[in-house]
Amino acid sequence: LQLLLDVSGSISREEYNLMLKGYQNAFTNLAPRFGSGGFGDVAINTVVWSGKDRQQTVIPWFLIQKTADAIDFANKIASASRGFNDGTAPGSAINFAVPLFANNEFEGKRWVINVSGDNKENEGDSTSKARDRALAAGVAAINGLPILNDDRDLLSWYQNNLVGGQNSFAIAANDFTDFGTAIEAKLAREMQPSEPVPEPTTVFGTLAFCAVIS
Repeated sequence: LQLLLDVSGSISREEYNLMLKGYQNAFTNLAPRFGSGGFGDVAINTVVWSGKDRQQTVIPWFLIQKTADAIDFANKIASASRGFNDGTAPGSAINFAVPLFANNEFEGKRWVINVSGDNKENEGDSTSKARDRALAAGVAAINGLPILNDDRDLLSWYQNNLVGGQNSFAIAANDFTDFGTAIEAKLAREMQPSEPVPEPTTVFGTLAFCAVIS
């Protein structure tokens, strides 16, 4: 599973902190469900993104196999550095993320990308073309979490341009204060029970429904 967090200029410092707090609470609340709790083992990579050349991994691939691992990850994401503060290029962020699935030490079952943001593309690579290339490259699903405080039509844009693949979906947050509830529901839906991720061996990875590479 790859978590792609929008840090474009439309997101204030307070709103960014609300996103991080939402992720922290979500992983803390869901922690008992990892490993034998139902989700299985999940490998997660975390990327912040904004403009066309603004993408950075802030938490490298992190394997969650038990409750304690999830709590550890929750605390790490709570302090993730922002890095950027400019345009909005979700297509470029997807293009950045896809090769990272094939350059890690895990053999996963399903590759999934989780994109959250508060605006439509305004620069960079075409989001719909990036989505299509990602699916052709082996990504199983791209799911979206649009934050609607600035654009009430953003859910529709995500559904038409960003979401794609098997069992893909979008869940909207009305604003940043609602983000935590939405991201917890989204993660719970993405990481359904299945088989655990094998021990690190090869350069394959996958998300959701089982072994998750984030």
